Amino acid sequence: MVLFNGRGKSCTTPVAGTAKDAEDMRRMNKLQELNRVYTTITLAGYSVILGLTWPFSLFTAALSLTNGGPAGAVWGLCRSVCREPAAGGQYHWVAVFAPAKWRKLASYIVGWYPDVISAVPAPANVGGATIQAFAVVASPAYNPKPWHVVTLTIAICTLAVVFNTFCARKMPGIEGVVFALYILEFFAIFIILLVMGDRSSAREVFTVFQDNAGWGSVGTACFVGASGPVITMIGADSAVHLAEELKDASRHLPRAMMITASVNYLVGFMILLAAMFVVGNVKEVLETPTGAPWVQILLNATQDRKPVLVLMAFIIFFLLFCAINANTTSSRQLYAFARDGGLPYSEWISRPPPFFLGKIGGNVINILALMFLVCFLVAAVFPIEPHPTVQSMNWSSLALGSTLIIALVGWVVRGQKYLGPDVVVPVDDSNIVVAEPKYNKELAA
Repeated sequence: MVLFNGRGKSCTTPVAGTAKDAEDMRRMNKLQELNRVYTTITLAGYSVILGLTWPFSLFTAALSLTNGGPAGAVWGLCRSVCREPAAGGQYHWVAVFAPAKWRKLASYIVGWYPDVISAVPAPANVGGATIQAFAVVASPAYNPKPWHVVTLTIAICTLAVVFNTFCARKMPGIEGVVFALYILEFFAIFIILLVMGDRSSAREVFTVFQDNAGWGSVGTACFVGASGPVITMIGADSAVHLAEELKDASRHLPRAMMITASVNYLVGFMILLAAMFVVGNVKEVLETPTGAPWVQILLNATQDRKPVLVLMAFIIFFLLFCAINANTTSSRQLYAFARDGGLPYSEWISRPPPFFLGKIGGNVINILALMFLVCFLVAAVFPIEPHPTVQSMNWSSLALGSTLIIALVGWVVRGQKYLGPDVVVPVDDSNIVVAEPKYNKELAA
């Protein structure tokens, strides 16, 4: 529904973007319901942070070093970059390009997979494990437990949902800041590894393949280890899920995707290459008490816990935003698929009704809230100590009382001419309604 106030300004209409955006939405038979607040750079920043390629290149080093060794990790990432694997969200494309006979079935199946898979809190889990590794580095006496990671994962997932619920409007600006910090952190770790680490020869990095897992075949080990670098390629296509929130999407969305791919794949390969050059004793790194081989690589390079803790703190920060962005992508994908009727209760999911607790639940909460507020207001005007002086007196009672007196005087003098806030009234049988302000200067004069 579109709302207009008495001054002719839209009250709830989403920011529609350009005429080309409107044309594209009409062509796809979609209603513009989301605000187009992203630009190419902010959307690219969003996708880059969601992909988090260079940190995940370090995180997955454990899998690659175990299965393939340094050379397996390097060449596995090269292969992944060439193929550029995507991470779901293509059910709309399948519906457009698939043969007519299989279009609906293929689109439906493809739509379900991202909805299920993207709900898995992988960034939150990695974030929990990284926080645990941070605790081990900060306090070697700490005894890490698996349930600690589970608890931290749940906490990060909850925080991601809360952030997306209450800070969605500020996301574009925040993404730009996080993107800048992300690049600065990359250069910090990259330079530290190259300058402070003991480098291996190029021959060891590019030609020494290892089977540290005991597969009995180096080829099999490299094949299994290549799945680690594949994970780092996720992110470029995530921008698609925010296409309806990008101005001039048909023009800028491909650019955002290319920026994401170029930045993430480049820095991911660079950081992995640097890490493999200074990895040192692979067995020692894999058996690190931190549980995170990449942390041990940094410790070996710096020989100091303090800078490593600072670097880890920033990476935890990035993982938090990675989880937030993953939640954003998942919710947009869920919304889009439900809007097209692909999920159970699609009508309810795509258009959430107003939150309603029912008469009993609402009344109970209102009564409890009123009781709390009464007690709070009484306590709020109490001084912080008995027998207060002028300096220690709590003057809240004066402020509250003065405000009430001013309001009552204003009501007697002029306030009775106030007619209340704008209200929404239907003007015809269409979906367009008009909100006319009750307040009128001529009436108030």
